[in-house]
Amino acid sequence: MSRRSLAVAAVLVLAGASDAFAQNRYGYGTDRGQQQAQGPGGDGLAMRYRYWMATLDGDVESEDTGVTASELGLDSTLGMDDKEMVNDIALWLPNLPLLGKLHVEYWWADFKGTSVINSDVGFSGRTFTAGSTLNSDMHWKVWSFMWEYTAQGPQLGSLAGFPGTSGITGQFGVRYIVADTDISDGVNNASAEMNAWVFPVIGTHASMNFGTFLSLNLQISGMQLFGMSDLDGLHFDLQAWVAVHISSFHAGAGYRWFKLDVKDDSPKGTDELDLDLYVEGFFFEAGFRF
Repeated sequence: MSRRSLAVAAVLVLAGASDAFAQNRYGYGTDRGQQQAQGPGGDGLAMRYRYWMATLDGDVESEDTGVTASELGLDSTLGMDDKEMVNDIALWLPNLPLLGKLHVEYWWADFKGTSVINSDVGFSGRTFTAGSTLNSDMHWKVWSFMWEYTAQGPQLGSLAGFPGTSGITGQFGVRYIVADTDISDGVNNASAEMNAWVFPVIGTHASMNFGTFLSLNLQISGMQLFGMSDLDGLHFDLQAWVAVHISSFHAGAGYRWFKLDVKDDSPKGTDELDLDLYVEGFFFEAGFRF
């Protein structure tokens, strides 16, 4: 083989290696400038932090022996009407053959409220009399462990001249949800805890990618519960966001609505706990892929 042929072969090999490196590290293909549709974490190790300014609304009811339970509005009765900061961190482990990609997410929040009640209310075995000032607190901790499987979707045409691709990521896993409520009038204190595994959780993440720098995302997950982990009811999580990608870094903004409408027949310290509530609001996020 001539030196010229060897040189041409070397250039082709280096070009192929460069293309493979670009796809593996940065999550895009160089063919026609299209971004390959992937899950939120790409193919390798990825991390993300989300700053979620959220409100909490709905009702909570806790029944205990000898005291009639009242349905307490988290906003109207307990005064939890302020936006609170929700911290949300996520980690994607590298994609594994057959097993897919493990996504671990943890978010936590503390919603507080103060109100003067105009009638007697019962909560978790305690009666709070009309005219009392109630200080309330609801603690949230939510862990998610989801396996993700991504498929390339059809080409979607273009936006402002940039080629567009789509992708669908199937999700399957479990969540551990903690939603503990504490109420006090300075003399009486009452608390109700819901600490439960929710399984299975089934979801999907759909993305539309324009060029190598912009993506639109919609993610839905949840499950109708039928007495699993002592919970009956519905759990639902909806997220929509737009992200800008620069090399292996991304930043984005969107909206999230987390719904929990369940009855726990065996919570700790009470006979029954009913939660019909949601956490919702805008968020900002930033992430990095390795």
